[in-house]
Amino acid sequence: MNDDDFFQPNQAFEPNRQRVTIDVDALVQQGDVVYRIAQMLDFESVIGINVETGRSTPLRIGDLRPVAEQKDTDLSVYKDLDEIADEDWKIAQKRFAAISPLVGRDLEGSIGRQDVERRAKEVSASTATLYRWIKRYNAYGSVTALIPKKRGWKEGNYRISRAAEAVVE
Repeated sequence: MNDDDFFQPNQAFEPNRQRVTIDVDALVQQGDVVYRIAQMLDFESVIGINVETGRSTPLRIGDLRPVAEQKDTDLSVYKDLDEIADEDWKIAQKRFAAISPLVGRDLEGSIGRQDVERRAKEVSASTATLYRWIKRYNAYGSVTALIPKKRGWKEGNYRISRAAEAVVE
C-alpha cells in the first residue's frame, strides 16, 4: 500500500450534507427504502411507513436521506394533477370510493377480513385488490396513489448500462 492508496477518499466516511425534511408526511429514504414519516418520537427518531409494504418501523433521523429519484421508486403519486389523464383520475376516484368506508377504520385497527370481503362483494372487486388499494392509499396518503400504473418499459430507462450504450453508439 503506497501513500496514494492511503489518501483515497472512502465514500463510507464522506459527510452527507443534503438537507432532509423531517416532518409528518414527508418522504425520506434510508438505504434503498423510501418511507413516509408518520410520527415524530423524539429529537433522534421517527416512525416511518415503508411506501412499498405499508409497514411502520422506527427510524433514526441521522440515517435518513432525502428521496433520490430512482427508477424502482414509485413517486409517480406525487406528480402534477394536470399530467393525470381524465380516465386514470376517474379510476382512482372509483377505487377510493370503494375503500373509503374501510380506510378510517383500518387506521384504528378495527377493520376485519369479513368487512373487506363484504365491501369487495359490494363493489365487485376481489378482497386482495381492496387490501392492495388500502395499503397504497395508507402508504402515500393520497388518492393519486390509486391511479393505475402503466405497464411496460418506462421511457428514459436503459436495458444496458450507459457505458455499454456509449460503446455501442
